[in-house]
Amino acid sequence: MAPEYLAHGQLTEKACVYNFGVLSLEIIMGKQNNQIFRQHSISCKLQTLPCLCLLEPPLVSYRFVSLSLTKQTWKHFQLGTPEEIYDPNLMLHNRDCGGNTRNKVARVVQIELLCTQKIPSLRP
Repeated sequence: MAPEYLAHGQLTEKACVYNFGVLSLEIIMGKQNNQIFRQHSISCKLQTLPCLCLLEPPLVSYRFVSLSLTKQTWKHFQLGTPEEIYDPNLMLHNRDCGGNTRNKVARVVQIELLCTQKIPSLRP
């Protein structure tokens, strides 16, 4: 949802543009926005001797992490690796689609990023 809609409850044209950008990202990435992942870490008192960790049960802690698709996309776009977010089922290697399919998808990602700007006046 658009930040200004969450903050003020006002549905505007710019909020719809934001939602369009998020929906397009979901299609390109093949994921839902704000999926929650369980991230775990294992610790043991005898970390210096990994073979001895079997003598006592390790402590496993879980935390839940919410990953925004827009944040992931911005990160990869800034690093120059937007292709890492593409859904592998997009068939980008299909010869029937033409040779510049990757360029078209990259252009769609740029448009999605414009649509999901936090400041509404910066959106198309």
